[in-house]
Amino acid sequence: MTSLSPEVEKLVDECAKRGGILKVDLKLLAKLFLYLLFSGVRKKQVSIKENVEIPTRDGRKVKFDYVVYDHTDGEIVGVVVKSWKRVIGANVVTQFSMQLREARMKTGILIGTEFSVSAVRMAERLGIALFSRGEIVSFLATQYPDILSRLEPRRA
Repeated sequence: MTSLSPEVEKLVDECAKRGGILKVDLKLLAKLFLYLLFSGVRKKQVSIKENVEIPTRDGRKVKFDYVVYDHTDGEIVGVVVKSWKRVIGANVVTQFSMQLREARMKTGILIGTEFSVSAVRMAERLGIALFSRGEIVSFLATQYPDILSRLEPRRA
């Protein structure tokens, strides 16, 4: 059994209340994934802020669903979650890249339901990490099977 931080325990409990991994809101699942990815797998000391607006040089604000502050090496990662019913295309990846640049961030993570082949290629060229719901579930299944089992409803 994996030892979890209080923040992760709270997120797991919140996700479990939804009645199964496929019923968990993608934004909530993304937050759990980010904590596990950075703190668990990469062994980083992080804090994650939700619904962050970063001012740009020209006074506008760039919005991120999450911003991961890595206290280990000072890295700041912008994260946007797109829970759409359609496939996410390269244009969204390009827009996200511009968002990162305006916020003066070196890297970002785009989480969505599903990405087109052109979106994946564009993200690779731009150095943006893409994660679909399916990839997050696979990550939980391989790295944290005990957490995944807690997210599934109990059978009688």
